[in-house]
Amino acid sequence: MSKKKSKGKKIKVLHKNPKQSKNLHKKKLKKGQKPVSEPTLTEQAVMDFLGKHPEFFLRYPQFTARLQLPHETKGTASLVEHQIRILREQLVTERQRLLRFIDRARDYEAIMQRFHQLVLKLISTPDLPGLEKVLCRTLQRDFDTPAVAFKLFRREEAPTEGLIGELIAFSEREHAFCGALPKGWDRLLFASQEQPILSAALIPIRSHHRAGVLAIGSPDPRRFTQEMNTDYLDRLGAVVNRRISAYQHRCKADSLVEKKHAEGD
Repeated sequence: MSKKKSKGKKIKVLHKNPKQSKNLHKKKLKKGQKPVSEPTLTEQAVMDFLGKHPEFFLRYPQFTARLQLPHETKGTASLVEHQIRILREQLVTERQRLLRFIDRARDYEAIMQRFHQLVLKLISTPDLPGLEKVLCRTLQRDFDTPAVAFKLFRREEAPTEGLIGELIAFSEREHAFCGALPKGWDRLLFASQEQPILSAALIPIRSHHRAGVLAIGSPDPRRFTQEMNTDYLDRLGAVVNRRISAYQHRCKADSLVEKKHAEGD
């Protein structure tokens, strides 16, 4: 038998025995080298591919026609029907969100109207006692606030320590505060309230000669929280501060007029 025929026989035998062929491939690997396995196709890979190629089903309609997705009740639904159902659910969700936005906008509009009326009343109030009366009554009636306190102190007479000292220091803040009251402030501001005040909105009030706070309290701990927006409270504080300054200037002007009259007499 020639060497050529013998060699062909050996090759033929190796192909008949797959185990030997497998071992032969293993021997070709270097020492410590692991055989490389073919990558498996995962669901995430399919999702990534379809996300990058959304037109895939349009380019292969014969494949799309074979797709069937399980329905919630009985039978099957096509991919288009499934997408339509998802889009309808998303539409319902978006409509509900839009309705919430509309309701919130209506609430803000109603607050703005009440706030405007309150500002008009404050502008027409002739003196400081009338200002306090308008604030307390209107806030309780029109803004559904169970407790309102308006505390003002003369700067030259107010102590710099204790609760009043803390309140004077608070009046220098730029923005209002919402949340739980500082320790002891409930007795200072809402001593006459039967229910404990568990949350409050504190508006700093200050002028050249006076300092204090306009406090709106509630027994509900979630009524006023630190996450609340204070834009309306800051605007209300600015109006009250301007009115107090106007009263003080008018009082000063009246006293000068009286003094001149007295000197003339």
